[in-house]
Amino acid sequence: MKKNNYIKYNYIKIIYFFLTIAIFKIKNNFVFSTINTSSPEWAKSTISTSFPESYTQLIDNLKISHPNWIFKAVYTHLDWNTVLAHQSNNYLSGINTIHDSYSSEWKYNGRNEYADGSFVKASNSAIAYTLDPRNSLTDERIFQFEYLGYSSSSHTENAVSCVLSGTLMGEAKKNQYKIYPNKWVNLGTTYSNLILNIGKSQGINPVHMASRIRQETSCDLANNGSINGQNLTYKNTYNFFNVKATPDSNGKNAVLNGLKYAASQGWTNPNNSISGGTSTIKKYLNNDQNTIYFEKFPTNNEGKATRLLGTGYMTNIMAPINESKTTYNAYKRSGMLNSTFEFHIPVYNNMPDVCPNPSLVNQYRDDNSRIFLNGATNNTYYLRNSDGVSILKFGESSLTMQSDSPSYVIFRTRDYIYNSSDYVEVYVVQTGKTYYGFIEKKYINLFDNENLDKTTPQIELEYNYNEENNTVTVIMHSNELLRQTKPSWKLSEDKKSYSKTFDKNIHYSTPVTDLSKNVTNVEINISQIDDIPPNITFDYILNEDNTVTVIATSNEELLDSKSTWTLSEDKTQYTKIFNKNQNYQTPFKDKYGNTSNCKIEFYLIKLNVDISYEYNEQDNTVTTSVFYDNGFKNTKPTWNLSADKKTYTKTFNNNLSYSTLFTDLTDNIDMIEINIDKVDDIPPEIEFSYELNEDNTVTVSAKSNELLKENKPTWQIYEDHTIYQKTFYSNQNYKTTFTDIYGNTKEYAITFDLIKIKYEMEYIFDEENNIVTVKVTSSVPLKNNKTTWSYSKDNTVITKTFKENQNYTTPIEDIYGNIEIITITFDNIIKE
Repeated sequence: MKKNNYIKYNYIKIIYFFLTIAIFKIKNNFVFSTINTSSPEWAKSTISTSFPESYTQLIDNLKISHPNWIFKAVYTHLDWNTVLAHQSNNYLSGINTIHDSYSSEWKYNGRNEYADGSFVKASNSAIAYTLDPRNSLTDERIFQFEYLGYSSSSHTENAVSCVLSGTLMGEAKKNQYKIYPNKWVNLGTTYSNLILNIGKSQGINPVHMASRIRQETSCDLANNGSINGQNLTYKNTYNFFNVKATPDSNGKNAVLNGLKYAASQGWTNPNNSISGGTSTIKKYLNNDQNTIYFEKFPTNNEGKATRLLGTGYMTNIMAPINESKTTYNAYKRSGMLNSTFEFHIPVYNNMPDVCPNPSLVNQYRDDNSRIFLNGATNNTYYLRNSDGVSILKFGESSLTMQSDSPSYVIFRTRDYIYNSSDYVEVYVVQTGKTYYGFIEKKYINLFDNENLDKTTPQIELEYNYNEENNTVTVIMHSNELLRQTKPSWKLSEDKKSYSKTFDKNIHYSTPVTDLSKNVTNVEINISQIDDIPPNITFDYILNEDNTVTVIATSNEELLDSKSTWTLSEDKTQYTKIFNKNQNYQTPFKDKYGNTSNCKIEFYLIKLNVDISYEYNEQDNTVTTSVFYDNGFKNTKPTWNLSADKKTYTKTFNNNLSYSTLFTDLTDNIDMIEINIDKVDDIPPEIEFSYELNEDNTVTVSAKSNELLKENKPTWQIYEDHTIYQKTFYSNQNYKTTFTDIYGNTKEYAITFDLIKIKYEMEYIFDEENNIVTVKVTSSVPLKNNKTTWSYSKDNTVITKTFKENQNYTTPIEDIYGNIEIITITFDNIIKE
């Protein structure tokens, strides 16, 4: 099998030996391990804006099409082969699946080995193809790397609706759901609104939520057993995300198992099912699985991951790609593709060339790759394709191998012996092509290790800055012949140097390969390019003719790109004359195209306006009039423009001071100050007086410094509306508000304790029985709240008999709530 483009089965077996196994689970007779993130040998992921070279061209293409998109490389620091091994069905049966409609190259052992309904175990080459992020750096596939946190700017109800478009959830039944038996009921909202609000409340991307629901259920509210509520065992139970919907060991009952879990969570309607399922997704985000890709392939550890390389949210290896297309189409239909999106794209250590589509694995091909090793012989070899058909024969007279000048070179991996199922590369000097195929083991002439070139190339870097076009040309000089593996670099004719011209600063690592496939990683660090926009300062000069000259001065040479401005000879200063005030933004570019967006704003040109303010005492408003003899343009929708266009008016009901723009008929703009200070916005000032009346009540008078609003129904207001009055039967301590006729309100405290209970006390001594009866007579009825005393029918007299002398105080309370403390004291009772 070809080293760079194909996965070696034997390699995977060897890799298992070196894996650090922290947690073991026995499933389907396989030992499954996850990496314990607390182990010090597993580093945390690091985030960078710089990508490896094999990513950069693909990322740059996306940046050109979508300049608002943000791309971040997630360096997982995990070895590619280790990751691939953990995702193999050799390692854990059923961990990755593919629909059975795919060709045999996508399937484990080339056949249907069912793992979940119509999904079968996926082949290693299929897993590698979908695991390799570089295969998904396209417009449609990139959204599997979208950061799944909520964004108010890009996550709108319209975008969610576009995901659901064409389904029952998006159209015919967009506000309904089914209950048993086969009855449609009102949801109370639309699914798009429901999903948006749940995503917003939980901080999850609602477009992703909608895409996941569509991926899992096709949004088929009528027929999908997970969401139609018709299961006889779990009636009116819904699982929109198919959480825990995994099959039994026989590959069946996935939907039933999902409904069983949904029932245990109380998911009896779409609202709590979608909300609960979203909480499940959030658990993945909290485990650093914060993209669709990381949900499928848990390889990210930013510090919160509890495990790595375990099972993902779903087993279908095409799910991230399919969901990404759904999300892309939703954003496209909603016109939001140019919004700001953030993508987190994984990078692994020791990544191979881009992993091919599995459908191409069994096709030989030729390219310009060249591998040279010493030790060719005159033996005859047959290069065969996967069907055993001979592609090329070595040793024919027309293509004789010469040991001193080899015509053919067979590449073999160090310390590795081929078998008949392995790919090899054969380079034919005469044709200049490299062929890929199989060579039967009996024809292999193995080279000894000491005859193999194991030395990595030594690279020296040369940076040449071109001031004229602001680029840097990097030249990598090698001490030996190099292999053409860098399509974006130019290889010299002598094969000993690479060159590439950069137009932006960048720092990244890129591999350089010699003809024997020995690799040196070279650090490219470009910082000479001028990518700093010019610093512009402005001067505004009011001219005698009532125009304004604007002078824009730069700290560096400017590009002559502003046709309506005049550029100075030294190209550091632009000037322009304006005949009206301005407030707009315009770009200034330096000679290399770096741009500063600058604001031109001045109001030096004045409109000679007259401003008047008229106060309306009846409704407490101020009408402002702005008059200009030359006339205004109708640019102020909240103001009224007169028919002759000379007067703007507006009525204000509150005091304020602000600046607003007026435009005359010649498009001249002036900032006019409006100052309103005549509106009465001050609450009334109240003086209180308290009068104790003969009937033991208190009359409270509240006198205002201005007219009061008649809004206190328990008080009496005087005819002049300046005094409120109220009579109280009890002492008071409470707050109440007083409002003037314009609605200005202020709170005041009503407090007094003038009312005293009028009472008489009498002591009646019974010498015969040696007891004293105390009699208290009140002028008003008392509250019956003294349980040890006796009350008269009208509650004006209370009595109590004592057998011992007394000296104590006790409260009495009248029916109005007034309280008086009385003293009971006597010593008539004779003690034996």
